[in-house]
Amino acid sequence: QPGLIGISNVGSTVAGSNLTVSGNAVTAKANVNYASNALNLVASNTQDGSGAVNNVQTSAVVGGVTATIGDTATPVNVGIAPPVPVSGSTLTVSGNALNAQAGGNTAVNALSATALNSIGSGGVAASSSSATGTTTGSTQATFAVLNYQGNSSAMTATVQFASIGLGASTSLVNSTATVQNNAVLASGYGNTASNSLGLSALTGNANAASSGISNVQYNTGSVTALVSNVSAGIAGSAGVSGGLATVSGNSIAAQAVGNSAVNRIVALR
Repeated sequence: QPGLIGISNVGSTVAGSNLTVSGNAVTAKANVNYASNALNLVASNTQDGSGAVNNVQTSAVVGGVTATIGDTATPVNVGIAPPVPVSGSTLTVSGNALNAQAGGNTAVNALSATALNSIGSGGVAASSSSATGTTTGSTQATFAVLNYQGNSSAMTATVQFASIGLGASTSLVNSTATVQNNAVLASGYGNTASNSLGLSALTGNANAASSGISNVQYNTGSVTALVSNVSAGIAGSAGVSGGLATVSGNSIAAQAVGNSAVNRIVALR
């Protein structure tokens, strides 16, 4: 069967058998910029320095960014397609995923400063993030994490003409058919960031340092996420007798986000 990930052409019948399609993934990803930045400062006695992580990303793709799964000419099907009688058998389609993702800027920024006895105020890190040299985000602290992201690209993520599950059988007798915990997701985003800063938790005045996170994001591009002509389940059969058919825990979703950020300052012990 064209576009099938799974089991087909099983012969004239399925009897006394176990057929499973599990843990498969169809993925289309188009991401403009991705960065993972980490600075770990470790002192065996006293930490007297300063430090900063400064991330700058811009995206301006002419014509936009597109990630697509499926079309009318090449539909995508994940599962079992037995157009034959099924008896005394177990058919399972579980834990499969269709994922289309179109993204502009992605960043994971982390800084940690640890010491056994003390952390001083040190030199102040006055940093800024900018795409053109002009200050667009800043913080003045001993330890700092700064993130600047700008996206003007159009993002489009699409999953279409696709299915996850069991195709129609001529009959289902004394058999178990299960379609569960499968996922279909189309997601588009302009900017996403995770910024974290951790300092040693010391008693009294042993930690005199200051810390700060600056996150600046702008998105002027359109963000579109679309799921259409998609199904997850069990197609009808000519007859079911003495069997059990279950469809549960499946999800079909479309998500479009302009800007997303998670900022954390934590005490390290």
